[in-house]
Amino acid sequence: ELGDGVMARAGGPGSLQNEIEILESTNLMAQVVDALRLDRDPEFNPTLRPEEVSVASLAGSWIGSAKALVRKALVAIGVLSPPPPPPPPDPAAEAERLRRGIVARALGAVSLQPVRDSRVMRVTAVTDDPATSARLVNTLVREFVDGQLQARLDATKNAKARAKPASEVRQVRADGRVEHGRVVGLQENGAIAVF
Repeated sequence: ELGDGVMARAGGPGSLQNEIEILESTNLMAQVVDALRLDRDPEFNPTLRPEEVSVASLAGSWIGSAKALVRKALVAIGVLSPPPPPPPPDPAAEAERLRRGIVARALGAVSLQPVRDSRVMRVTAVTDDPATSARLVNTLVREFVDGQLQARLDATKNAKARAKPASEVRQVRADGRVEHGRVVGLQENGAIAVF
């Protein structure tokens, strides 16, 4: 089902590509996945789906079992060496692989399209459930806007932190006038000459 939203763009035409890149970023979509708990949705998390039983899966399972039996027999009679034991699975690596897959499926459900001759972008999502599609679009746009606002707030805070307080600027100016007065006084007394 389709979830559809329209987002007004804040910048000029040059900012469109930047906004698309941010909206399509895995970092932003990971925030959306967390906010919507898509790791608990079988549409996005394949480990939650019931196992599919089809003729192809049964045939594949049977062929795999037959190959394993033949290999086991060949090892038993000494024709083949036993394979080394597989390394133990790394739970953190498996969890990260699963998470990347969930984020990729969420990204695949979303499409972005600029509306011609406007400062608007159409954001759509197609999932199995219309409510999920709508939540996906709304959360993506909300997280994007929140991130942009936070970036602006951080930039303003950094600029204020770098700016000298007005009292410090006045003191520097006053110190400069005092030093200038000393230099002029030394010049008038002939103690220094400026060339």
